[in-house]
Amino acid sequence: MIQKLELGLTIPGPEVSPEEVASMCEFLRGKGWIRAVAIEVQTQVNDRKMRVLAEHSKGRILSGQKGYRLFDRTTPLEEADHAASWLESQGSKMIRRGAAIRRLYHRYAREPLGSLPMPFSHREATVGQPASADHGASGEITRAQD
Repeated sequence: MIQKLELGLTIPGPEVSPEEVASMCEFLRGKGWIRAVAIEVQTQVNDRKMRVLAEHSKGRILSGQKGYRLFDRTTPLEEADHAASWLESQGSKMIRRGAAIRRLYHRYAREPLGSLPMPFSHREATVGQPASADHGASGEITRAQD
């Protein structure tokens, strides 16, 4: 898989074949949840490629915080539901983050450079500096007052 970026750069990703997906499904059969590091030790398939295999498995390979497992008739349906919900939640978070970036992108595209206030105070806290109006007691930078 090769990703094409807007700048014309390409980032090669792991290529996977249907045979590799089938082979990984066979490897996972009967194992329950297995961590990516254990998969790599036993199969030499690293986590990046494992994510691509799961992506191309048409739902047969579940992934989550416990690792990976084959989704077949022996899989408790609650586990499959949890894996699907976790992926959907991650997708929603990514969409919200992308939308926030788009909003800022469009805001910056409409206004000439220097005409917009900085969203956060640009002054850096220095070690040992007492808290000021722009810095909390712990030194964190707070939202600028416009």
